Amino acid sequence: MSSAMYDIVKNISGKMGQLVGVKVYVAVTGKDGNFIYSDDVFDDYKDFIKRFVETNFNYLHQGEHSIPLSSENIIFFKTTENTMTILYNPKGKIGQLLAFKSLMRNYSEPIENCLATAESGAIEIIEETAASKLAAQKMEELGIVSRKEEYYHKIKPILRRSLKKKDKFNLIESTILNKCDGNTTLFNIIRAVDVSGFQVIDTLYKFFEKKLIEFEDYELFNISCPECKNSVKYFIPKFMLEKSEKGIRVQLFPEGCDHTFIVFIDKKLKIKTKSVERLLEFKDILDLRELSIGNLISFFGQDVFFNIFHAIFFRFYTVFIGKEDIVNIMTEFLRKIFTQLEYGRHIFAIDQEEFEKNTKKYNDFLIIDFYSNSVIDPYDEEEEIFDFEFKLFKKVIQNPDQNVQILNTYSEFERLILLTDTILKELEPIKQISEDDLMKELDEKYQMKIKRYEIPIIKKLSEIYYGTDISKKVTRTVVGQMSSWFEKI
Repeated sequence: MSSAMYDIVKNISGKMGQLVGVKVYVAVTGKDGNFIYSDDVFDDYKDFIKRFVETNFNYLHQGEHSIPLSSENIIFFKTTENTMTILYNPKGKIGQLLAFKSLMRNYSEPIENCLATAESGAIEIIEETAASKLAAQKMEELGIVSRKEEYYHKIKPILRRSLKKKDKFNLIESTILNKCDGNTTLFNIIRAVDVSGFQVIDTLYKFFEKKLIEFEDYELFNISCPECKNSVKYFIPKFMLEKSEKGIRVQLFPEGCDHTFIVFIDKKLKIKTKSVERLLEFKDILDLRELSIGNLISFFGQDVFFNIFHAIFFRFYTVFIGKEDIVNIMTEFLRKIFTQLEYGRHIFAIDQEEFEKNTKKYNDFLIIDFYSNSVIDPYDEEEEIFDFEFKLFKKVIQNPDQNVQILNTYSEFERLILLTDTILKELEPIKQISEDDLMKELDEKYQMKIKRYEIPIIKKLSEIYYGTDISKKVTRTVVGQMSSWFEKI
């Protein structure tokens, strides 16, 4: 690295430190993500920074910036057509770093000149992490994954009594019931009869209701679509129902209609349903070699995906029961959005035995059973339906390019951070303000539009990311409460 580049970055650090009142650290990379300069504090972020720049450099114009969706105060600025400048202020507010936009033009030409004269040996090559290499290898090995096939291999119906000659069944019913021996799996029963899987499960439910068969480890529910009353027969593991404190949730997609809905099942097996707008078609298979936001939403359903996003965003740990290899690969993809996400720390997989043995250990975790797609959530909100997440990703997936989808997710996070920064400054001298007055003041004073459904998100962000509770300062009016209610119906 040239002494000229050293002088430039130290000047940036000094100027920014004067502006924001805290130490600001600097790194500069080429458009390939290789480092030209970096302060030591970036050592833990180098693999992420390289991956981010490699993936997103061409999607930003010179002078633009991006805030990764992370709890870390890091912002990327495209300083020139060939370089990215990364700023980090661990003790300040992330919005403060945006002051660099007004200074950036002063550094563009000097940085470009340094790059032109830099020796190739001064550029550090960052190797792929072991986790990234392992994930890539596993993707190729596993290829396409089907949840239903594996799930149906786990379910084994068993007769509660012997069949008698006087029992009257048609040929299909008789074939199905004779295979309910506690050893033959649902998957193999479906393969053995000349009808669809839905018809087999309908038949099993008929005799489950008559108490002729049972499922040792599963409850079988008949749940009607709240819109058109089409029914779905669905298996839920008993351990999920027994170990949850307030019940479980699962998103269902009835056969024969275009609706989808969330099912809430409490400890007493009482069922509530909530219709939601379908974001994408549900798919039973996931190609691990082509992971994207859209593919994950289609495979897990939007409710599970929103649960994962919500948990990571608001610092809850996520635990999958089953499929460690797939969860590891998925975590590597999610690291493109959540920069500091680590498999084995923020998100990981355990087996059913571990969960049942140490349930209390996971009380405040988001629990997802990979096979049944059922969820135990840790949130205070009863029957959370993720309005914010739905509106965010409905907009994000409109662009089919997955890299643009990730950048658009960053942009939305950036907008919320700036709103939160501004709101915290506005609230400092104020004892209390209504949501309506706050929305009006932001619009008139800063030309910043805020939607009512975003206010609860900003309240959480201010507490989690800034350590400031504004819930009592910003109050809801009757009009605001009615507006929120109308938005949900």
